[in-house]
Amino acid sequence: MGWRHFQVLNRQDRRGGIVFAELQSVCDPNVRFWINAQGLRNRQLWQSGWLSLEEASPPAGQPEDECFC
Repeated sequence: MGWRHFQVLNRQDRRGGIVFAELQSVCDPNVRFWINAQGLRNRQLWQSGWLSLEEASPPAGQPEDECFC
């Protein structure tokens, strides 16, 4: 959806031990979705915490994304 920073608004436990988390974009509160909370542990897709703009900048020679939010 183009955004990088999300916060967890709700969580819902389902039968069988599956937990879902409702995420909301910090930059656009209208962007909300539910995800299997187990997927949040995938470090290739999600990282915990915030990075400074300098830390988030791509290495030299790689194109920058349009949005750092």
